Amino acid sequence: MTNSLNMEMMQIPVGSFDMGHRDGDPDERPVHRVDISRPFAIGAMPVTNAQYELFDPEHRRWRGERGLSTQDDEAVVFVSWHNAVRFCAWLSRREGGAYRLPTEAEWEYACRSRESTAYSFGKGTKIIDQFGWHKRNSE
Repeated sequence: MTNSLNMEMMQIPVGSFDMGHRDGDPDERPVHRVDISRPFAIGAMPVTNAQYELFDPEHRRWRGERGLSTQDDEAVVFVSWHNAVRFCAWLSRREGGAYRLPTEAEWEYACRSRESTAYSFGKGTKIIDQFGWHKRNSE
């Protein structure tokens, strides 16, 4: 499904997964079973600058801040949780449907892609360097 802002939404089925990571940060422990009891939709890609700025044109002033996110099709950055919620409410009114932020469990379930490793793409430093953006590979 694609909406009027050209946001592709992916349908996520019901299911269960082990949330957290036994070797992760303290807030990721203990690993516990989570049931996703209702299907939901989630954006296939991050919200872009162009999409968000239809809601908040003033946000354009943040483009390029700290050298980040300058183009229309790049992920919007420097958006508070409160403004993300407001964007969802605006989008719900615009589309005539119900848009909301995913819960932490829904987000992790969708991102894991049915994998049990710490990351959906596997584990290990070399793999993380290919897929992740962090201090070791972004300086």
